[in-house]
Amino acid sequence: MRGHLWDQYNAFNEIGAGASASLRYRFGLGPQAPWILLEERIGYDRFQETVRSGWGESLRLRGGIAISERIALEAGYIFGNFAAPDDFFDEQGHTANARVIIDLTSSLQVVLGYTYRAGNVISYAVPPRPDILMLTSELRPVTTFGTNPLYTAYRLRGQTNAVSVSAEYALTRYLSVQLAYEYAVTSHDPLQYENHLVEAKVAFAY
Repeated sequence: MRGHLWDQYNAFNEIGAGASASLRYRFGLGPQAPWILLEERIGYDRFQETVRSGWGESLRLRGGIAISERIALEAGYIFGNFAAPDDFFDEQGHTANARVIIDLTSSLQVVLGYTYRAGNVISYAVPPRPDILMLTSELRPVTTFGTNPLYTAYRLRGQTNAVSVSAEYALTRYLSVQLAYEYAVTSHDPLQYENHLVEAKVAFAY
């Protein structure tokens, strides 16, 4: 189960359920041995704006190696495909990412990451936008953000580059707090969109 709740734009409110299967193999013995993981997930996501709802599939390939007792490297690839009843909201993309995981102490872990994605994106703007019309012919008016002004959604392909840093501190054996920041830039020349994401989490393991 997963979900997202938006404070302002309720159309993006989402709840989803799915199933996944994975196979993990470690090349050798000990915590520093390299490993590889293959995972497939299929699920259904329902949005408050139901035209966006649909089935999603993701295939993940990930591997890692510990280069010391405190530092590990991980890299992965994801193929994602989302199919909605309305083809306009279909999404397909290829994602590659890499992470450096550093255990500063027995309780504090810091992660540095980079992600690249190439695939479908939807851009929203108030017309007239002749600059976007030069890039795509797939467009439609949407009431996602209200009707005054009325936005238009444009479907095109784009590339996203993102860098991130996060820290996790273990309070107890079962409880930890996490802070994360990500800066992402999505572009389809000459369009460019910047995004800043800050997350704070309390994690409980059992």
